[in-house]
Amino acid sequence: MEILRSYREGPVPAPPSVVTIGNFDGVHAGHVEILRRLVARARRDKLRATVLTFDPHPLVVLAREAAPGLIMPIWRRCTRIEELGVDAILVQPFDAAFAALDPSSFVEDVLRGGLGARVVVVGAGFRFGAGRAGEIDALSRGDFGPMDVEVVPPVLQSGEPVSSSRIRAALQRGDIEQATALLGRPYELIGRVVRGDGRGRLLGFPTANLRAENGVLPADGVYAGVTQEGRAAVVNIGVRPTFGAGRAVEVHVIDFSGNLYDRTLGLAILARVRDERKFSSAAELEAQIKQDVARARQIVGGT
Repeated sequence: MEILRSYREGPVPAPPSVVTIGNFDGVHAGHVEILRRLVARARRDKLRATVLTFDPHPLVVLAREAAPGLIMPIWRRCTRIEELGVDAILVQPFDAAFAALDPSSFVEDVLRGGLGARVVVVGAGFRFGAGRAGEIDALSRGDFGPMDVEVVPPVLQSGEPVSSSRIRAALQRGDIEQATALLGRPYELIGRVVRGDGRGRLLGFPTANLRAENGVLPADGVYAGVTQEGRAAVVNIGVRPTFGAGRAVEVHVIDFSGNLYDRTLGLAILARVRDERKFSSAAELEAQIKQDVARARQIVGGT
């Protein structure tokens, strides 16, 4: 997959393309449906399947206080989109100048000029240009010149459209089952392993301290997960109240004795095991961790 960093960067003229536009944070079930339709249309019409996404999230520029934490880092968003068969992705820097493009300039300079758009595939309610002034009906009518537009109906879950905001809310209340349903797959926790205080090893359960790259994490608690290599893991997110050591993400990879330091670790979070709580002693904590490990084995073994 080709990765572009500006709509001005690509070849001139741009290859004729089918284009979709969006943040695609989480690449959830609704996004996947749009991307599948994009790729299918591109293959049918022998065009390039191209995604236009943004970094940072537009709200960082337009209303920083309202900007959400991201479900996944931008690099993982790109690799996930690539896995779905997309040919090219433009990760457009979203700044004040780009935000100021009026709808006509967005269509002419970005979609047609930069990306060679012949067809646009978007979700219902899509808007574009400064102040979100551009409407999909106007694009379909040809108000901005000839453009074939395919509108994808929303994917529903529990009667409501799947959205990144619903996923963030589910994660923040620790509802892994709901987050998984909305994503269409388990939530993935990603981060680099950094040095910790070694307390887990002293208890007989060595932990990797994860500097998470996700902008939104599940609520504090203990979770069962599985690594990319298929190993069961126990994940503790929270303030470690027994030791009063501050908020952290700690991962115990079950039956693993290797060195994870400075590696990027990805874990699919499968279930919430329990709330985080304070124990009266290290021995009591150790006994609980043994139960957590047994439960995580059971959960991962049942997937």
